[in-house]
Amino acid sequence: MQCKVCFKEEKAFSFSKRFICQECFKQLEVIYKKFKLEGINIVALYSYNDFFRSLLYKFKACHDYELKSVFLDRFRQELKLKYWNYTLVCIPSNETEDEKRGFNHVEEAFKELGLPIKKVLYKNKSFKQSDRSKEERKLVKEDLSIRNSECLTGRNILIVDDVMTTGETLKCAINLIKKTNAKKIKCLVLAKK
Repeated sequence: MQCKVCFKEEKAFSFSKRFICQECFKQLEVIYKKFKLEGINIVALYSYNDFFRSLLYKFKACHDYELKSVFLDRFRQELKLKYWNYTLVCIPSNETEDEKRGFNHVEEAFKELGLPIKKVLYKNKSFKQSDRSKEERKLVKEDLSIRNSECLTGRNILIVDDVMTTGETLKCAINLIKKTNAKKIKCLVLAKK
């Protein structure tokens, strides 16, 4: 078998069902940090270290679709059990970038959980939160909207994103979804800065 990250050949990856070698596996620094934002429980799986940043770059910017299964690999079964009755709502990314790469990276990474996905959040204009200063990031509440929100009424919602930096995007998403009469809201992010 070949590692999807470094392409190293190994006979078996006994610690992983999804083809990632032990060296790469160790470089994904697990933090499994639990905290609250706007009164909502959030779990961050990894530290946003250099290895994670380069892995995410390969997936997003280099369009390496095969990496989609790597991010949730070690947590897949636990997360499936924990959130079995939740519906995913992905933080939207730049639509132009999604079109270029042919997929939405957040959606593809979290599809690994096998949960239903509702595409209700969208950006009013094209921007990258990562290109904004800390102060400018607070403006996201003017740039993020919700549509077809009635499909969330009475559901358990799991808001998912790739990286949490200041938390402004998640705050905005939480507040938009709170207005939908969702039954429960929780958040899960791949990495936290």
